[in-house]
Amino acid sequence: MDYPLSPQVAIVANGEISSYSQTKHLLSSFSKIIAVDGGLKHCQKMGVTPCLLIGDLDSLEKEVLEQYADLPLLKYPEDKNESDLELAIHKLLMEKVESIALFGVLGKRSDHLLYTLYLLSRHPSQLMIESEKETIFCLQGHNRIKTFIGQTISLIPLSPVYGIQTQGLKWELQNADFDKKFMSLSNVCNSNAVEINIISGDLICFLHKNS
Repeated sequence: MDYPLSPQVAIVANGEISSYSQTKHLLSSFSKIIAVDGGLKHCQKMGVTPCLLIGDLDSLEKEVLEQYADLPLLKYPEDKNESDLELAIHKLLMEKVESIALFGVLGKRSDHLLYTLYLLSRHPSQLMIESEKETIFCLQGHNRIKTFIGQTISLIPLSPVYGIQTQGLKWELQNADFDKKFMSLSNVCNSNAVEINIISGDLICFLHKNS
């Protein structure tokens, strides 16, 4: 699998966005933007108009909803088994969207971040987290990652990961096994493409945009 993905659809959620100008620039390359609940307020502040609002609306004030009264809405009840983000992802995947970038899913609540990382592991070839500072995705099997020399990369297992082989890193891994006692934090890319192959397990890759 080649990474980072090249999605045309973006979801904006209600987590932290530290730079609206940078995020707006990133969003400009997407053909379709979905706001998930309070993510609509981020869109409002960036001057970005989503094509759809999804959620139970528990994070949106009446004034914001009135401003977007004409925006198509897919509303869900507050009491449900899935998060608003998960429901939005499910809808897009059911529509045969190939890949999705998630914005505004970092910060605020750590439990939401961990939850989202597990969502990545369910759809490793279809989801990635995008922010001003990093791109995050889940690796399984054979992977080739576009990088730049000197770029910082971290590999964190969600569960035990076996048989990790890398090519193109400063500190290479040869048939390594990762668990809660051993992982790769702040490794460095030595080439413009890094290969990471895994026999089994879910490995979260944090690809930093500035070393």
